[in-house]
Amino acid sequence: MGTDTSPQPDSAIEPTAEILARAERWARGGRIEDALAACAGLLPRFAGRPDPVAQGTCEHVMALSHLYAGRVKDAVLGGYRAIALLEGTDAVPRQLQVLAMQAGGLARLGAAPEALELLDRAIRLLPQMADRPRERCVFWTNAAVVHHALGQLPQALEAAGQALALLDRFEEPDLHVVCDGNALTIRVALALQADPLDRAGLLHAVAGLEAWLHRCIADGRHHLVADSADAVADAYVALDERERAREWLERAVASARTVGAGPAQGQIEVRLARLDRLEGAHASAGEHLALAFQLLDEGQSRDALSAAHRERSELLEAQADWRGALASFKQHAQMREAALAAQADIRTQAMAMRLELERSRLDAELLRRLNEELQTSVSQLSDEAGEFRRQAMEDPLTGLANRRQMEAGVAQLARQYPDTPQILLIADIDHFKRINDTWSHAVGDEVLQAFAGLLRAQSRPHDVLARIGGEEFVVALGGAVSMTRALLVAERMRAAIEAHPWGDLQAGLKVSTSIGVAARAPGEPLNAALKRADAALYECKRSGRNQVRCAS
Repeated sequence: MGTDTSPQPDSAIEPTAEILARAERWARGGRIEDALAACAGLLPRFAGRPDPVAQGTCEHVMALSHLYAGRVKDAVLGGYRAIALLEGTDAVPRQLQVLAMQAGGLARLGAAPEALELLDRAIRLLPQMADRPRERCVFWTNAAVVHHALGQLPQALEAAGQALALLDRFEEPDLHVVCDGNALTIRVALALQADPLDRAGLLHAVAGLEAWLHRCIADGRHHLVADSADAVADAYVALDERERAREWLERAVASARTVGAGPAQGQIEVRLARLDRLEGAHASAGEHLALAFQLLDEGQSRDALSAAHRERSELLEAQADWRGALASFKQHAQMREAALAAQADIRTQAMAMRLELERSRLDAELLRRLNEELQTSVSQLSDEAGEFRRQAMEDPLTGLANRRQMEAGVAQLARQYPDTPQILLIADIDHFKRINDTWSHAVGDEVLQAFAGLLRAQSRPHDVLARIGGEEFVVALGGAVSMTRALLVAERMRAAIEAHPWGDLQAGLKVSTSIGVAARAPGEPLNAALKRADAALYECKRSGRNQVRCAS
C-alpha cells in the first residue's frame, strides 16, 4: 500500500474536518489502514467534546474502510453507529451516503429486507439533494451495489445508469472510476445470465471491464480490482477459457495483497483452487486452499470459509480420499450453520446498538413520548432474536435439528436415561451427488426433504432426528432400546426409503440409504460413538450400499 511521504500536520491541532476529509480520500483511494489510523486518532477528541456530525462522519469513514477491506461485520456495526449519530442533524448529504453504504453491507450479509428499507429511507432524502450531483451520484452508485448483491441486475443497471448520467456535473476522479467499474461489472453479470449465452455480447462486455481493470491496476487503485476481476473470471469460465480466468484471478490476488485485503484474497484463492482441481492440478489446488484458510478470518469470513471447506471436500473426493472428503463436507456444513448464526447475531447487535444510541440522544420530552414505542421495538427485537436462535438450531431445508441442536437433544436423552446405552444411527443417502448431477440440485433438495419426512415417519416423538451434513442424518433412539431392536428400526427405515415412490418426483429416480448403528456407552463422548457409527456406515458403502451395519 502506498504512503504519503509529505510532512503531515500535527493531528492534535489540525482541524477535525480536514483530517476526516483526508481519511475519506485515503479510504476511497485504497489506503485502508491509513484511513483507519487517522480516524482512530480522532476518537479521543469526541470523548471530551461531543460532536454528532464529526463523530458520525468518522464512524462512516471507518465503516467504509472496513467494507473495502472485506470486513463486512465491522462495516455494518460501524454503519449503524454512524446512522444513529447523524440522524436528527442537518448533515443530510452524509446521512444519504451512510444509509446507502449500510444498505450495501446488509445486502452482502443477505439481509435483503433491512437493506431495501435503508435504501428506501435514503431515496426519501434525495429531493433535498437537487443541487448536489455528487451526493446523488454516490447514492445511485451504492444503490446499484445493493441491487447487484441481491441479484436484482436490471435494477442494478438502472441505478448505475443514473450515477453515470451525473458524472459530467462534477470533478472527482476516484468516484468517476468507481461508477464506471460498477456499471461495467453489472453489464458482465447480465451478459452471463443470457440464455442461450451470447458469446459475442459477453466478450464485448468483458472487454470493457478488462480495460477498466487495467487502468485501475496501472493507477494503483487495487482496492477496486478483486470483485470486478472475479466477474471477468466468471465470464471466461463460461466461455471455457480457463487460462484467461486464471490470469485475472492471479491479478486480483496481487491487488488484494497490495492493499492488505486478506479476506478478499482468501476468496480468490478458493476460486484458483477450483480451477486447478478441474484441470487435475491437485497439488496446486491444495496449496491455494491452504493459503485461503490462512487468510480467511473466522470472525469475518464464515461464508467464505464454508466455500473453502466445500472446495476441499471436492478436491479430496477427486483424489479418492473419501473419508477426508466427508470430513471436509461436514466442516463446510458446520461453518455454514455458524455463518447463519453469526449473521443473525450481527443483525441483532446492530439493531440493539442503534436503539441504544438513539435512546441516549433523546431529550426528556421525546423520551416520554416515544417510551411506549421503544418498549414495543425492544419486544420485537427480542422476538426476532428468538427466531434467529431457532433458525441457528434448525436445518432450514428439512426442518430437522442441526448438529448443535442434535448434540443438545442427545445430552438430554443421556440425562433422562443415565445408565442405559444410547443407540445412534447415521443414515446417508446413497449416490446423492449423482442425484444432484443428474436431476439438478432442486430435485436433490426435494429428495432431502422427502428423506427427512420418511425418517420422521419411522421414528417416535422422543427420538432425536437431525441433519448434520449435506446428505447425512442422525437418529438418536430415546429410552432403553436393545441393539436387536435398533437394527430392526434401522432396517425398517432403510426399507421405507427404498420402497418410496421416488419416480413420482422424477421419472427414473431411485433412492436408497446406508445406515450405520452404534451403541453409546454411558459416559462415552458423543463424537466417539458417532465415529463408530460412521465407520459402520462406511462399511455399508464399501459393501455395496443400501444396507444396515452395526458398529463393532
